[in-house]
Amino acid sequence: MFAFALATAASPAFAAACVNGLLSSLTTCEMSTGAGGAFQLSNWTLNNPSLTGYNLTSGAFTASEVSVSFSTTATSLSVSFRDNRFGTPGFNPFAADSTGNVNQQAQFTMGFFITPLTSGPDGTINSVGLAVTDISDNGVPLGSLTVQKIYAGGNVIDPAMTISEVTGGASDPSLFQPNTTGSSTLSVVDVVTLSARNGGAIAFEAYTNTFTTGRVANDVPEPATFGILGLGLAGLASFRRRR
Repeated sequence: MFAFALATAASPAFAAACVNGLLSSLTTCEMSTGAGGAFQLSNWTLNNPSLTGYNLTSGAFTASEVSVSFSTTATSLSVSFRDNRFGTPGFNPFAADSTGNVNQQAQFTMGFFITPLTSGPDGTINSVGLAVTDISDNGVPLGSLTVQKIYAGGNVIDPAMTISEVTGGASDPSLFQPNTTGSSTLSVVDVVTLSARNGGAIAFEAYTNTFTTGRVANDVPEPATFGILGLGLAGLASFRRRR
């Protein structure tokens, strides 16, 4: 069980642009949406990396085995985590394989802060998403994957978003939900667990955190709408008087 503590990010300041690289090399950096919203990302962490099982090459892995990539659209920014397959050899942190073993499990958490640097709608996070890419297995349906996203802001922790797959049946599952914390300064923690037993195996290529920005649509009528409504009521009153 992982405890989640709401921490406080440092005061935002403009920094260098976020550049794809290893988790171990990331520092405070900045992302900007196409609409002009700027956000600072900081406090990158890898916690509780552990493996259990048989015939494993290592009992844990490090941030140098995880690569991070960044992308944006006009109204969103995304952060993706992938296994650094061609870096450190040995255990793949995004896979569990129990072929020839009784049981194997990998579990870890990764986290970061996101802080707006611009005000107004373009600096407001309206929704938060989680997606997992290319889940696969070895044909033996005895592997399971859980990616749980926990995020908090303004002293409010949103309900966790959880993607769970028993096999590779859904290769690209995703979830989105409104940001109801009341804040666009968020502390994000991803809890990843991969398990395999009795010859099963499960793996995935990447998982992605997406933050959607911009003005929230509302149902408040425009002034012109009130005018049209008023004309309609006036016409109805006149019709009733003539009758």
